Amino acid sequence: MTNVEKFRQAEAQKLAEAIARHPEEYCYGPDKLQGVVDKMVPSLAEGRAHLGPATKAAARACGIKPTQRAIREYLSAKEA
Repeated sequence: MTNVEKFRQAEAQKLAEAIARHPEEYCYGPDKLQGVVDKMVPSLAEGRAHLGPATKAAARACGIKPTQRAIREYLSAKEA
């Protein structure tokens, strides 16, 4: 599994948990989750996305710092 796939999976899980806990904070429901993640991960890789709590939790789940730079480096790392 690549870093992008790992991060995508972690982002989906953490975002689903956040929506379940605080649905009033999100303008979309679980049915739109995959579409949001599909747009979010490339935006994160390019440094254009907001780092919300779910994204920061996904970064920590992948073992990286929850910063724009660390996420960009993680997503762009070549697999050995």
